[in-house]
Amino acid sequence: MPAKNPDTHRNIAGQRNPKDTMAKLFWSDNERFAAVFNNTFSFITPISPDDLVEMDSNEFCTIEVKNGSSVKLQQPQDILKAVKSNGVMLAILGLEDMSQVDYLLPYRIWSYTFINVSRQIQTIRRRHLREQEAERQKQKENKDVSEGSIKRNHLEILNGFYREDRIIPVVQLIVYTGKEKWDAKVKLEDLFIQNDYTKYMGSFEIYVLDVRHMTPEALKKYPKELQELFGFLMYENTNKLYDFVHDKSLGFDNLPVEIFDFILEITDSSMLKKIRKMKRTPEGGINVCYGIEVYAQKRVDDAKKEYEKHLQNKDKMLQDKDKMLQDKDRMLQNKDRMLQDKDKAIADMERRTFVTTAQSFGIDLADVVRKYAEQFRVSLQKARYDVKRYWVPAC
Repeated sequence: MPAKNPDTHRNIAGQRNPKDTMAKLFWSDNERFAAVFNNTFSFITPISPDDLVEMDSNEFCTIEVKNGSSVKLQQPQDILKAVKSNGVMLAILGLEDMSQVDYLLPYRIWSYTFINVSRQIQTIRRRHLREQEAERQKQKENKDVSEGSIKRNHLEILNGFYREDRIIPVVQLIVYTGKEKWDAKVKLEDLFIQNDYTKYMGSFEIYVLDVRHMTPEALKKYPKELQELFGFLMYENTNKLYDFVHDKSLGFDNLPVEIFDFILEITDSSMLKKIRKMKRTPEGGINVCYGIEVYAQKRVDDAKKEYEKHLQNKDKMLQDKDKMLQDKDRMLQNKDRMLQDKDKAIADMERRTFVTTAQSFGIDLADVVRKYAEQFRVSLQKARYDVKRYWVPAC
C-alpha cells in the first residue's frame, strides 16, 4: 500500500514576484483603504476605518485529494482586510496594486476568492466537528441534549456545512496605475471560447480602478490625498499637470513624503527625483509647486543655453561653409586656368605641327606664312611671328 504523501504546498494562478513594500505600506493605512473602497463602490453603509482589521495576505487552504493526502494552495495578495462591526465579520476586502495590464487577472482574482472561501468553509467544518464532538461527549456522560438541537441529514454532517451556514463575502479591488489604458477582460467567462455553452457558466467579474484614465468628475469623489496621488498620475506628461499641482484645494505645497515617494515609485520621474533632493517645508513635507517651478525654470535656462550653443555652432558652420565656398571658387579658378593652359598647349602643338610639317615638305617660308594666316585666321604679322618661332633652323 503506497505511503501517504506529505502535504504539498503550491502557488497557483501564475503568482508574480512579490510587490514592493511601498505600495503595501501606503494601502495598509485604514483611512486610505476605506476611502478607496467607499468611493469606488456604492456601499449602502460606508466602511469605517475603525472597523477594518488586518488579515494575513498570504492566505492558503488545504484541499484533500485521494489516498488521504492533501494539497496546500496559496496565493499571496497585496492587502487583505476584514470589515468587523460589533464583533461580527461583515466582509473580506482584498486590494491589488498593479502597474501593468494582466490578461489573466480574472482567473488570478478568482483564485484569491477561491482560496479565501475554501479557508472559510474549512473553518466552518472545524467548528461543526467540535460541536459534534461536544454533543457526543454529552451523550456519553448521559447529559441532557438540548431540545433545540436541529437534526442534520447525512450530507450536512458529511460535508460539515449546514443549511443555515453562510460564507462571508469577499470583495476584490484592483488599483491599476499603468500608463496604458486597461484593455484586459474583467469577467472570468470572457477568458473562455465564446459559444452557446459559455453563457451558462455563471459570472465572476473583477473591479479595476484605472487611475490614469478616470474622469475629472470621478477624481473629485476621492479624499484630498487620493486626489493628489491619482490626479498626478492622470495629468503626468500633460500640460494640465502644472495647473493641477497649483490647485489651492490640494496640498502640493506641503505634500507628505509618504505620498510623494509613492508617486515617485510609480512614475520614476526624473523631475520628481530632482525635487526630492530639495529642501523640505517647515512641516517636513515637500513643496512640489515650488519644485516644479524651479525645475521648469532650469529646463528653460538649459534650453536657452542649448539654443545659444546651437547658434554658435550654426555661426561656425556658416563660417566653415563660407570658407568651403571660397576654397571651391579657388579650385574652380585653378581648374579654369588649367583648362586654359591645356587649350593653349593644344593650340600651340597644332600650330607647331602645321609649321614643321610644311617645312618638311619644303614649302617656302613666305607660302607657309600665308597658309598659316589662312588656316588659323590670324594677321600676316602674327602668322610671320608664329612661323618664325616654330620654324626649325637648317643645320
